[in-house]
Order: sequence, then structure tokens, then C-alpha cells
Amino acid sequence: MRRAQYNQNQEDLEENFIKMKLNLNEEINRIKSLMFEQVEDYVLDVQGNINSPNGLNIIMKTIEGEKIGHTNVIGFKHAVDLSRDFKTFLENKEHPFLEDNCVYQFGTEIDQKFRRNGYATILRNKCHDLSKENNFKYATGILRKDNTANQNLMKKMGYNIFDSSDEKDFVVLEL
Repeated sequence: MRRAQYNQNQEDLEENFIKMKLNLNEEINRIKSLMFEQVEDYVLDVQGNINSPNGLNIIMKTIEGEKIGHTNVIGFKHAVDLSRDFKTFLENKEHPFLEDNCVYQFGTEIDQKFRRNGYATILRNKCHDLSKENNFKYATGILRKDNTANQNLMKKMGYNIFDSSDEKDFVVLEL
């Protein structure tokens, strides 16, 4: 009788332990999901049109309205008029970039106190999303060779150097 009672107590303990472990795992997963839940601490203000002569301007602000940074994207046709560098890199070189398949992203700036928080990546990704929505195939940019932060960001995002000068790189990403 004592042996049977002991075995029953062991089984009850094991069952309770398993239930506690399952509850603990469930609680840990709930806490993890709360910890990694992406909470946006910014607002994007999109102004203009990619295909217009002034292009599209994306401004990023904190929830409180403080400017974090901005970037611009413009269609190929107007980029040639806007940027002497863009036009120079494309002269006398065979390339796949056409008015209906290429955008030029430029002027990404993040306020000093907001740097190194991934905001430039968010802005560039927003440009990519808007470019894809408008059926563009390529995103391009021109980077100073001495701007290692921007060079590293573009490389991390998958941009490739299409052409170079002494001071600048013309980079491209197939969207």
C-alpha cells in the first residue's frame, strides 16, 4: 500500500512538474514576444512624387515631432537633370537604366544625435518599397568614397558598385 501511494505521489509530482514547465515556457515565450515586438518610435512623412521634377522627399520624425532625418528619391528622367554626377556616370557607358525602370536616391541625412540607430536603413527601405510600388527595377545612388558609414550601409543593403571615379562610387541595387 505504501509503495502504491509512493508511486502515485511520484506520478503526481512529475505531472505537476510538467505542467509547471509548460506554463513557464508559455510565459517565457509571451515575454519574448513582448520584448521583441517592434514598436515604431518614429513617423514618416512622404511628400511629392517620384516621377516629378522634384522627386519624393521622405522625412522621419520622432513621435513628438522632432526631425530625425530625411532622404529623397527621384525617377531617372529627372535625376539626369538634377545631378551632374548621375549624368556623368551614365555617359559613354552601357547600362540597363531607363526612364521607366530606375530611380536615384540621394540626400540621406540623419541628425547627429539619432545616428547609429538604424534610421538610415529604414529611410532607404522606404524608398525601395515606394520604388517597387511604382514598378521601378533599380535603385541607384552616388556615394563619396570617404563616407565609410554610407559605403558600409549600402554594401550591407546589397548595393553593388556599377562605376567609380576618383572620389565617388555609383551604386545600384536591383529591387
